[in-house]
Amino acid sequence: MIEGILAISVAVWFYQAARRSGRDPFFWAAVGAGVFYATVFLWVGVNKLGFMEQLHHQSVAVGAFVHYLGSALGLLAAWAVQKLGLK
Repeated sequence: MIEGILAISVAVWFYQAARRSGRDPFFWAAVGAGVFYATVFLWVGVNKLGFMEQLHHQSVAVGAFVHYLGSALGLLAAWAVQKLGLK
Protein backbone atom coordinates (compact mmCIF):
# COMPACT_ATOMS: atom_id res chain seq x y z
CA MET A 1 0.00 0.00 0.00
CA ILE A 2 2.65 2.52 0.99
CA GLU A 3 4.68 1.71 -2.14
CA GLY A 4 1.73 2.62 -4.36
CA ILE A 5 1.21 5.94 -2.63
CA LEU A 6 4.93 6.70 -2.84
CA ALA A 7 5.04 5.74 -6.54
CA ILE A 8 2.21 8.16 -7.30
CA SER A 9 3.98 10.86 -5.30
CA VAL A 10 7.22 10.24 -7.21
CA ALA A 11 5.36 10.42 -10.53
CA VAL A 12 3.76 13.75 -9.55
CA TRP A 13 7.12 15.06 -8.33
CA PHE A 14 8.82 14.12 -11.63
CA TYR A 15 5.90 15.54 -13.64
CA GLN A 16 6.15 18.91 -11.92
CA ALA A 17 9.96 19.01 -12.19
CA ALA A 18 9.78 18.19 -15.91
CA ARG A 19 7.21 20.93 -16.53
CA ARG A 20 9.44 23.46 -14.77
CA SER A 21 12.46 22.41 -16.86
CA GLY A 22 10.54 22.38 -20.15
CA ARG A 23 10.79 18.62 -20.78
CA ASP A 24 8.11 16.04 -21.55
CA PRO A 25 6.31 15.65 -18.20
CA PHE A 26 4.55 12.34 -18.96
CA PHE A 27 7.79 10.65 -19.99
CA TRP A 28 9.57 11.81 -16.85
CA ALA A 29 6.64 10.85 -14.62
CA ALA A 30 6.85 7.32 -16.06
CA VAL A 31 10.63 7.29 -15.58
CA GLY A 32 10.28 8.34 -11.94
CA ALA A 33 7.66 5.73 -11.13
CA GLY A 34 9.63 3.09 -13.05
CA VAL A 35 12.86 3.79 -11.21
CA PHE A 36 11.07 3.68 -7.88
CA TYR A 37 9.30 0.39 -8.61
CA ALA A 38 12.41 -1.22 -10.15
CA THR A 39 14.38 -0.46 -7.00
CA VAL A 40 11.61 -1.76 -4.75
CA PHE A 41 11.31 -4.97 -6.79
CA LEU A 42 15.08 -5.49 -6.69
CA TRP A 43 14.96 -5.08 -2.91
CA VAL A 44 12.17 -7.67 -2.72
CA GLY A 45 14.43 -10.05 -4.67
CA VAL A 46 17.29 -9.41 -2.26
CA ASN A 47 14.93 -10.12 0.64
CA LYS A 48 14.28 -13.60 -0.75
CA LEU A 49 17.91 -14.58 -0.13
CA GLY A 50 18.36 -16.95 2.81
CA PHE A 51 20.11 -14.69 5.29
CA MET A 52 17.84 -11.73 4.53
CA GLU A 53 14.75 -13.84 5.07
CA GLN A 54 16.03 -14.88 8.49
CA LEU A 55 16.78 -11.24 9.31
CA HIS A 56 13.31 -10.24 8.17
CA HIS A 57 11.68 -12.71 10.57
CA GLN A 58 13.98 -11.99 13.51
CA SER A 59 11.64 -9.48 15.16
CA VAL A 60 8.77 -7.20 14.24
CA ALA A 61 10.92 -4.05 14.37
CA VAL A 62 13.73 -5.51 12.26
CA GLY A 63 11.19 -6.96 9.82
CA ALA A 64 9.49 -3.60 9.40
CA PHE A 65 12.83 -1.86 8.93
CA VAL A 66 13.95 -4.35 6.27
CA HIS A 67 10.57 -4.13 4.52
CA TYR A 68 10.40 -0.33 4.38
CA LEU A 69 14.07 0.04 3.50
CA GLY A 70 13.08 -0.93 -0.06
CA SER A 71 10.80 2.09 -0.29
CA ALA A 72 13.52 4.34 1.10
CA LEU A 73 16.01 2.99 -1.44
CA GLY A 74 13.43 3.54 -4.18
CA LEU A 75 13.01 7.16 -3.15
CA LEU A 76 16.78 7.60 -3.05
CA ALA A 77 17.15 6.13 -6.54
CA ALA A 78 14.35 8.35 -7.88
CA TRP A 79 15.94 11.40 -6.30
CA ALA A 80 19.30 10.55 -7.92
CA VAL A 81 17.69 10.11 -11.36
CA GLN A 82 15.78 13.35 -10.93
CA LYS A 83 18.93 15.27 -10.02
CA LEU A 84 20.93 13.77 -12.89
CA GLY A 85 18.20 13.86 -15.55
CA LEU A 86 16.22 17.01 -14.85
CA LYS A 87 18.74 19.74 -14.31
